[in-house]
Amino acid sequence: MKKLRFLYQTWYTFDIPIYDHSYTLKIFPRENERQYIESLVETMSYGSSHSYSFDAFGNKTVYGYMGEPHDQFGFEISGIAVVDGEKKERDSRLLSLFRSPSSMTQPAPVLREALKAACDNCLEKSCYKKSFDKLTTVEKVMYLSDCCHESLTYTPEVTDIFTSAAEALTLGRGVCQDYAHILLAFLRLLHIPARYVVGFMSGEGYTHAWVEAWCDGCWQGVDPTNAKLIDEGYIKLSHGRDYNDTVVCKGHFYGQAKQSQKIRVQVEELPG
Repeated sequence: MKKLRFLYQTWYTFDIPIYDHSYTLKIFPRENERQYIESLVETMSYGSSHSYSFDAFGNKTVYGYMGEPHDQFGFEISGIAVVDGEKKERDSRLLSLFRSPSSMTQPAPVLREALKAACDNCLEKSCYKKSFDKLTTVEKVMYLSDCCHESLTYTPEVTDIFTSAAEALTLGRGVCQDYAHILLAFLRLLHIPARYVVGFMSGEGYTHAWVEAWCDGCWQGVDPTNAKLIDEGYIKLSHGRDYNDTVVCKGHFYGQAKQSQKIRVQVEELPG
């Protein structure tokens, strides 16, 4: 078990004032069997017209509106999360939904071909020394995570929020979002329920994305970007079918403004 202090700040600056600004924020760490939040401080500059609710996946969400002109918009959360790696989430709701393809993980031919090649080569490539059909579910997830890790070269700014799993795999480059989408596509082709996760990871200065797969009655987190099972250095914010369900900040506004964004994430382990 680890106790992690976290800080997350995002600040938007617009070169001219915007108005009629509607937005949603998903910035609050979830509480579940694996993690609970010991303390949380919220500092916002998003006006007084906002409310809190939960989306269809149970992610706490801020819904807000700023009608008056403004040229800045930001938010910050900080607190302490207690993470117990020995415990797993066991919420079995929506398994059929997480088993089905989503908009970013459609089963294109390039994904089917890559999955078949990975399964055919399992005996030679994996450390398990077994054919793919002989692996346990957790072993299949970890093996395919390793294959995703090998299939991409981590390269910022070559993909964007609209890049699908098939497009990223064809390109052979991407970021954590792309690694996660490809692994989700592989698992769903095998009818293994899997969901996209956004959160914080120790040592990262930004939010991070990984995958949770349903294995033997619980959710197992795996990070294909780093080719590892998640450990107690990860703090979960939200989950969904893919990136589109977990966008930290999205919205729309009126005004021909150009925006700049600054993000700061800090995670540090506190002494036990």
